[in-house]
Amino acid sequence: MPLSHVAVADPVLASTMNQLIDHWNGTNGRAIYVSNATFQVPAGVNKFRVTLAGGGGRGHASVDVGFGEDSSTLAGGDGGDAPMISAVLSGYETGTSFYIVIGAGGTSGTPTGGTTSFGTVMSSEGGAIGGTPTGAWYDALTPKGSPGDANFPVGAPHHYHTNELVGRVYHFGKITGYGRGGRGGPGFSGYGGTYERMHSPGPEDGQPGVVVVEW
Repeated sequence: MPLSHVAVADPVLASTMNQLIDHWNGTNGRAIYVSNATFQVPAGVNKFRVTLAGGGGRGHASVDVGFGEDSSTLAGGDGGDAPMISAVLSGYETGTSFYIVIGAGGTSGTPTGGTTSFGTVMSSEGGAIGGTPTGAWYDALTPKGSPGDANFPVGAPHHYHTNELVGRVYHFGKITGYGRGGRGGPGFSGYGGTYERMHSPGPEDGQPGVVVVEW
């Protein structure tokens, strides 16, 4: 799935972006999975890189505290991000199969994100639900949910990455990007509801996982 060049007014920006696109398109082979599937090692391939992330945790709901003019609504913590990891695998014969499971983003029914796995070789556990807010409106703590654990193949070169590697966009306060945790519920303070934290109403579900294989 090649990417097209961009056309922007700034020639420096355009050059930089198009170089990145050329690098992306220059990879010999790539498979991107956003649902469960099976990857088979292609003929002639003796080394390939797998990048994956589990599902992000759901944001925590807002919490009401106080009464009347002293009332406030504390913003819920954002959901935890799943680890975005990669590893270079080698030594597998042509046709070797790896079953891929894509972790779902956390929801109201299952707030912890699901685990994404590449066979039994490596996996990324989903992020946890956002933390419960505590304190008063002027010093409230809204902890982000904890990240999941990462499991790498023994002896293989591997790395952690930021989840922005495969897309991160804020759209009217909504967090998108594979493996990212959802926004927590918004906070208000004082009689009549003055915004304490500006973003779209939450809590929001976590984002789903992904697997990218390159060779």
